[in-house]
Amino acid sequence: MIGFFFRQLRHARRYNKILSVLIKYGFDDYVAYLEENHRFPLIRKIISRQRFKQAVNYSKWEKMRKVCEELGPTFVKFGQIISNRPDLLPDDLINELKKLQDSVPPFPYKQVEEILHKEFGKPVEKLYASFDPTPIASASMAQVHKAVLHDGTIVAVKVQRPGIKVMISQDILIMRDIAKMLARRIPSLKQFDAEGLVEAFADSIQKELDFIHESWNLQRFRHQFREDPEVYVPNYYKELSSGKVITQDFIFGVKISDLEKIKAQNLDPKILAKRTLSSFYRQLFDYGFFHADPHAGNIIAQENNIVAYLDFGMMGSIMKRDMENLGNLILAIEEKNVKRIIRYIHFLGDISIINDSRQLEFDVHEFVGKYSAAQSEKYQDNISDILLELKDIIIKHNLKVPAHFFLLTRAMVSAEGIVRQLDPELSLTDEIRPYIISMIKKDHGLVSFGRKFYNFANEFSSYMEDFPNDLRQVMRMAKNGQFKVDLQHKGVDPMIYTMEKVSRQMVLTILIASFLVGSALLVVSQVPPLWYGMSAWAWFGFGVVFVLLVLMISSLSNYYRPEKED
Repeated sequence: MIGFFFRQLRHARRYNKILSVLIKYGFDDYVAYLEENHRFPLIRKIISRQRFKQAVNYSKWEKMRKVCEELGPTFVKFGQIISNRPDLLPDDLINELKKLQDSVPPFPYKQVEEILHKEFGKPVEKLYASFDPTPIASASMAQVHKAVLHDGTIVAVKVQRPGIKVMISQDILIMRDIAKMLARRIPSLKQFDAEGLVEAFADSIQKELDFIHESWNLQRFRHQFREDPEVYVPNYYKELSSGKVITQDFIFGVKISDLEKIKAQNLDPKILAKRTLSSFYRQLFDYGFFHADPHAGNIIAQENNIVAYLDFGMMGSIMKRDMENLGNLILAIEEKNVKRIIRYIHFLGDISIINDSRQLEFDVHEFVGKYSAAQSEKYQDNISDILLELKDIIIKHNLKVPAHFFLLTRAMVSAEGIVRQLDPELSLTDEIRPYIISMIKKDHGLVSFGRKFYNFANEFSSYMEDFPNDLRQVMRMAKNGQFKVDLQHKGVDPMIYTMEKVSRQMVLTILIASFLVGSALLVVSQVPPLWYGMSAWAWFGFGVVFVLLVLMISSLSNYYRPEKED
């Protein structure tokens, strides 16, 4: 009971802090909305209003950034994470949130010792041969210390800030309450989906708080580049890692953006630029698992121009289908093919209903014209800039694309920014094209076709086995009056598209079955003329079956050959 009372008291104090900071930066109207049913009369009375108007010189979006910074780690992280959602937030706010700094004073070494002892049951001296009490980096979630293992290996030890989980859990509960109240009382905020943003943040921050999840990311990323001599990913020490501690190899080298030190150590900026870009494109198109925060502080240049990665708390995943659609979209932009650009935007979002297809085509045509003009003026071809430009069209027409599209675009902005510093003359479009083409070839080569054919044959066989029983059940339900059909009209075009696709597959299935059975009969009957001991007509029939199967599999995998504009 006493514990519950103190928790509620802390909750009220945190509410007081949040409301007072909002008032300080001039968000009095929003605070008024939070007084629904007079929930916080006491809190409102004790808020100091003397500091109000201190922020009059800031813009509205700058005030929001200041609010996040003053409210601490949870809100700083929230701002950083939602800055990946340009589909929901205005560009000016996005730009302000990107400035949020995640740097705070370190916590005492005594607390570090206590955490390590609690996690591993041994004092620091038993765990490490030596441990530097002064942290080499300190952030809102954790701080990093340099240490040496008993075998002489130099390592970096990341220790979670004490009490951070409790504080963040409490802040998330408060953020949920605030989001619900604001969404209910301010209709204009519905377009931002405040509740959805808070839930997405809660999921993301819980993963980041669990260092075991980060260690899995590190191991997966290391496995991807295990045979690449140009990329280094630190080793992870499982016996000295837990949900609050990660021990990994210490990475020596130079910050990738420090050109003076790079040149002083006889490293080649052009080679580093090419390897950084190559490693990032491989993450996207070879593995579908990428570093979502590849800023200059997380990439180190080492001897022999090796690129090393740090900090695996924020990673992104992209499905194989989306990887292929993204690659085809970039190729379509390069080819300036308006129809293909629209097609692959559709595929990225599982085909959304378009309210004004003519306006969409016009906007994409204008986008292509602008891109072509920029290219003719030796435009620095940043793929991320192109995708960000396209993002405005996607948002304008309410087209739905996966959330990771925006995370990926932001990561690409960071990676390409580093590359531009190292080598301004490197053509990014020339570098990305081979990775996209290789991915498409790999997915549509003979081996892939054989695998798809085998899977299709298995599925078709199972379907034919189950079909009589399924049909019998449907007939029985219809006979007993249990068969019910509900129709909801939500747009004619998608329904027609779906019906056409299903009809096409049914026709192809019937033709394949017919030719397969007919050819088999010709083989058994030995109908002349014979070729290699089998009827030539049977050979022809099997050839038709093969062609029809290719058409069916191509249709199922949404693969279309490049089209040229009329």
